[in-house]
Amino acid sequence: MRAPQKHTRNQGFTLVELVVVVLIITVLAGMVVPVASKVFDREARKATSAEMQAVDEAVRLYFLDTGALPAAASALSTDPGGVTGWSGPYLSGGVGNGGASSTDFDRDGWQEPYQVAIAGDVWTLTSSGPDRTRGTGDDLVIDVDITRERRRVTDERLAVINLAIRLYNDDWLSPPSPQSPDPLSDTWSTAFAQLVARGYLANAATYQSDGWGDAFVRVGTSGPVVAVTSQNTGS
Repeated sequence: MRAPQKHTRNQGFTLVELVVVVLIITVLAGMVVPVASKVFDREARKATSAEMQAVDEAVRLYFLDTGALPAAASALSTDPGGVTGWSGPYLSGGVGNGGASSTDFDRDGWQEPYQVAIAGDVWTLTSSGPDRTRGTGDDLVIDVDITRERRRVTDERLAVINLAIRLYNDDWLSPPSPQSPDPLSDTWSTAFAQLVARGYLANAATYQSDGWGDAFVRVGTSGPVVAVTSQNTGS
């Protein structure tokens, strides 16, 4: 007589067991994806914020060199052409363009393009953030106000000009004999020409206007020029 066969559970998974395994894998996968997404967004936000802070300083340096604001963030790392005084790159290694080897700064950590807006002295850079939609609550924004830089440029120019005026007046208001006095004119434009002609000041357009592009004005209303100032700073 043939002995009865014994059945064991080593012959494979039942259909029910397979379904259970698939469900478990699906649940685990559903848990992993949101976690991975949060990690990516956190790192992208961190990298974008750091880059935007670097851009802030770069925009200020760009203005000091060129007297203008960049039309695009990429102009901070790549010569845009036709911009007098550009001495960059002012940045290197954009987070949205391949990492440290990149030279452009036109995309954020989510690979979305930055938006640049210019209103007066304020240069604004906007990242659309994790939702990749501009104008929502998760946007990252920096406002670079270059008023401070305009004042700095103005003060530096005034320091050079007024030193030249003092030196000129020391030499020519009451010169030793046999030289005759040659005081500066009572108008700044003519006085500027005198300073240039006698080598006290370089013949540069930058010494005729302040950081806002407005002409310098003399201090006082009569007599030889003894100092000039800016109507924008009062200095």
